[in-house]
Amino acid sequence: MAPSYYDYGRKEREIFDIGYNVLGKCKIDLSTCTQFGITASVISLAEKWNMNNKNNNITTQVLIGGLLPGFLLTTGGTFDCEKHSIAPRVRCEYTNDYVSLNLDTKFEALKPIIDASAIAVYNGLTGIFFVRYNTSEQVLQFGQIGLSYKAKKFVVTTTVNNKYNFSGSIIRKCIERLYLGLKVCWSPVINRSYIAIAAQYRINRVVMFRAKINLSQLYLSSSIQIKKGVNLTLASILECHQFNQISHKFGIGLQLTC
Repeated sequence: MAPSYYDYGRKEREIFDIGYNVLGKCKIDLSTCTQFGITASVISLAEKWNMNNKNNNITTQVLIGGLLPGFLLTTGGTFDCEKHSIAPRVRCEYTNDYVSLNLDTKFEALKPIIDASAIAVYNGLTGIFFVRYNTSEQVLQFGQIGLSYKAKKFVVTTTVNNKYNFSGSIIRKCIERLYLGLKVCWSPVINRSYIAIAAQYRINRVVMFRAKINLSQLYLSSSIQIKKGVNLTLASILECHQFNQISHKFGIGLQLTC
């Protein structure tokens, strides 16, 4: 089956982004959820509740499948505990072996924001297209276009964001548990480029090490699964040009998931 739009570039994010979001802080994430499902004939109904302390939101979803082959309808909403506001959401998704189409409508202050995405796959090639329409501003925003190629031991990903930000990466599987990656970004608006090299090594099923270096900084991260649903993350960032100074950052994160 074709992947969804949100799965595009997953391996790139896993190598270059995940594990470094605790830098400069002590962070505890707690996510709890309950799920209830009913299946009648060929139509399935599933309800999910999720509470996340990262943004003090309570999310509920109702998934309806089986109406048409490959079609999934999701309705729900998010309750903001701080602002005491509710944001309804409706998503329609159609998927087959070669195409995935997604229409996601979010209601903010009863003014819809419509996200539309399309993804197509063929012989290892994956192409994506994403646009957003804001009804309150009546503006159609070009979001993202990308093309990737996946082989047995490497993944090449190219993306254009907001018409002006170009990025490309290659991830290679060197040995069974070691991945190496190279990422290059360039923006003609500010005439600035970015180059990073990253590595990910999994020692066993519970311990993983990550490292990333760019032109001025060295990132180090380790993730340990203490038990099922309990993950500990340690991360640090070292300023290469000011190595003897105290401008380095460290962080620790604990994630609890039901």
